[in-house]
Amino acid sequence: MIGWSPAFLTGASPGELLVLFVLVLVLFGPKRLPDLARKLGMAVEHLRRASQEFRDQVMRLDQPDPVERGPAERKTGDGEAGPDERAG
Repeated sequence: MIGWSPAFLTGASPGELLVLFVLVLVLFGPKRLPDLARKLGMAVEHLRRASQEFRDQVMRLDQPDPVERGPAERKTGDGEAGPDERAG
């Protein structure tokens, strides 16, 4: 998604982001911070995939089901009747 950003950070200034980073660093410590960031990244990726799958399912529901054509209704693709459509 281009231009995606968390809703709570849209109006944050660089100073506020720095305070937030320092607070997270103090709460979790420098040793756990990379693991925490990795888990957060995996959770966001999982959420994006689930969102995309949901959108795909909704789009498929929106489209009409393709009608299965019988052998007598098939065309060859070149405008001529297929072998099943020729009289004879």
